[in-house]
Amino acid sequence: MKKHLIAAAVAGAFAVPAMAQVTVSGTLDVTAYSSQKLSANASAVGVGAAQVGVKRYGTGILQGHGGPSATGEATGSFATNTLNFTATEDLGGGLKVTAYLNQGITQTDGALATRDRWISMAGGFGSFQVGRFASHINNVVAAWTAGTTNTQGSLGGFITGTLPGTSIAIGGGSFSRETNKPMIRYSTPNVNGFVASADVAQGVTSDVSTLVGKAEISQQTINLSYAAGPISAVVALGKRDGEAEGTASVTGARTKADAKVFGASYDLGMARVSYARMEREDKTAAAGVAAFTTVFDGGTNTIRVIIPAGALTLDASLYDGKDKSAAAGTKIDLDGYQLSARYALSKRTYGYFVTGQNKAKATTTGVSASIKSSGSAVGIVHSF
Repeated sequence: MKKHLIAAAVAGAFAVPAMAQVTVSGTLDVTAYSSQKLSANASAVGVGAAQVGVKRYGTGILQGHGGPSATGEATGSFATNTLNFTATEDLGGGLKVTAYLNQGITQTDGALATRDRWISMAGGFGSFQVGRFASHINNVVAAWTAGTTNTQGSLGGFITGTLPGTSIAIGGGSFSRETNKPMIRYSTPNVNGFVASADVAQGVTSDVSTLVGKAEISQQTINLSYAAGPISAVVALGKRDGEAEGTASVTGARTKADAKVFGASYDLGMARVSYARMEREDKTAAAGVAAFTTVFDGGTNTIRVIIPAGALTLDASLYDGKDKSAAAGTKIDLDGYQLSARYALSKRTYGYFVTGQNKAKATTTGVSASIKSSGSAVGIVHSF
């Protein structure tokens, strides 16, 4: 009995606090073959760079986004290559803390957590999340408009601030992850299928003593989603403002962006059909100029069908839309598509084929100009 008491006392004296459970996971997308083509004609009415018939082909394994690079080495075609660290700890009383580090795996990444890094606390009140992560606008557009943002045919450019299918910057900035701008998000508990969420990002300000004003970026997005049975729906609104630091006599350049996204889907059993509407308006004001100029005012409609057939999943999306910001008498039309097929080799491994196209066409006084970006890829993805 005394030995047991002594052993218990020694164990208590050297007891180690319970550690958080840490898991390591990741995704690797190996593209066996991919091709990309960019073609454009005269850009006199504001569509496209002066590139004609640019073609790229390649293969590769360490992928990130977008298709073959200028050197012919393939980047990500379907999935984003990541290495993830997740730590969870039960605080008791229904409270749980989660910490997450998300490292992108590409040839250019050099620092830990180049993508997401955040800590969240969840309980009966819902959840709070603080750190670096994608906004609601980013998440809804990426999930509802195409099978992948890594190949042409997606509307990912609406997230990052580039006209789909072109290299033209929209002007109001990116609704993706904010660098050096901490984000705070609150999400309500699930109430009869409804979840509401809001996040705020406040940029780090700078104020050089020899200048006036502050360089600052702020961003806010809200999201309301519903899911019950075969029905899903979501609406997200976003606002972003930026201002560069001015001089003693000139105010800094400013940007504004407003985005709205709506999606609804219905699961028919044999297929899931969805519709998504994306709208974005961007304005800029040059340094020293008080009035804003609209540089993009566009919207798109997307129809998407996902058909599961055993190990095979077919995914098709088609969009069209317009940019109303062009000068009087000029019309800019946007359209594109993406088709993909995935075949599950196991629960964690699948092969894929994906092809897509983005196109923008401007017409004014009988003269037209267009730019088109297309791409295809074949590869295999493994998650661990």
